[in-house]
Amino acid sequence: MRITDEKMIEALVTTGNITKCAEMLGCTRKSIYDRLQKPEFYAKLQQQRKDSFALTTSKVTNAQEMAVQTLIDIMNSADASDGCRIKASQIILDTCIKTTQQIDVIDQIHELKQMIKEQER
Repeated sequence: MRITDEKMIEALVTTGNITKCAEMLGCTRKSIYDRLQKPEFYAKLQQQRKDSFALTTSKVTNAQEMAVQTLIDIMNSADASDGCRIKASQIILDTCIKTTQQIDVIDQIHELKQMIKEQER
């Protein structure tokens, strides 16, 4: 029985492992490697991986707002213990510092790219 590209791609994306994928599909590792050598199949696999990553990234992005709001609620809660309120405050401050540092690095990279472009002219 021939395994469709779609089934193999789904198994590869789900397992992330050739051996586990082969076990799941009931085929040999060689048959998977052979299929991976086909440019069309490999392109479909890469697209599915990108789509899966985009979906996961979207979920994480959406969860960020709820996570921050939860920390703010704990920080402001009169019912929370002092330790919990302090910990929530600390997490928020640490996140702000890391974000600021990352923005600074991104800005520096952008400036360096601009300098390189100007020197190439």
